[in-house]
Amino acid sequence: MQAEVHELTEDRRRIARLAVGERLVLPDEVVAIQDRMRALGCPASTVSAPALLCGLAR
Repeated sequence: MQAEVHELTEDRRRIARLAVGERLVLPDEVVAIQDRMRALGCPASTVSAPALLCGLAR
């Protein structure tokens, strides 16, 4: 029963992430960084996955 609850919880988490586009395919660590940057007031263009990836490549 616990396995079913865990599976349903994960399904709900994935469905919720679908609503915000790229978050579904990003690792949880990157999503956490994005959330923290948004909370700090960073503009959306800075917080997007491509912008973060470009910044990491430097």
